[in-house]
Amino acid sequence: MIAALLCAVIPSFITALFAMVACSAARRHGLDAGFTQRGALAGLLLSACAQAACMRTAGVLAGTALTLTLSACTVAAVTDVSTGYVFDRVTFPALAATLACCAFEGSLVHALLGIGVAAGALAALYTLTMGRGLGLGDVKLAACIGAGLGALDAALALGTAFVIGGAYGAYLLASRRALRGDAMRFAPYLAAGVALVSLVRYWR
Repeated sequence: MIAALLCAVIPSFITALFAMVACSAARRHGLDAGFTQRGALAGLLLSACAQAACMRTAGVLAGTALTLTLSACTVAAVTDVSTGYVFDRVTFPALAATLACCAFEGSLVHALLGIGVAAGALAALYTLTMGRGLGLGDVKLAACIGAGLGALDAALALGTAFVIGGAYGAYLLASRRALRGDAMRFAPYLAAGVALVSLVRYWR
């Protein structure tokens, strides 16, 4: 009973904490973080439920690291859609706390390899596109994903994100709801990729 309660409370608390930090960062830029919108609230709730389901299987430390990653991705998805920003005030603490969990669990090397794979891949893409395909905020978010998921799952999450983003982008172009060259905010697709890979890996 206590374990089940913790699995529900910890994800909700971490997600709410990151959301408050993101709201504060958005206000400093004179922006609305967008958490009062129905879609954002539904996304936060679904994310917390997915985190709770995964945490029951992953264990305390690994589950907390996964929760930090999923929470950061969910909050970043909301702020990216609403403001165009993925805030450092969310990604940096999430990355530091995730690495701390991995260090206590004994999987720090695994986390560092994940950071190298995920952040390295998006940093290379950022360089090749000269920042037009995605932003540095996405690269920092990818570092969180690599730390929380490890190299293999992070690569799968990124691949899933590109497939989902590409499919949706093709739909927008085909339906003439977007034009070639329009900016595409990538954090929501990263969040979707992480959520899908995490559920497949841990939800039994």
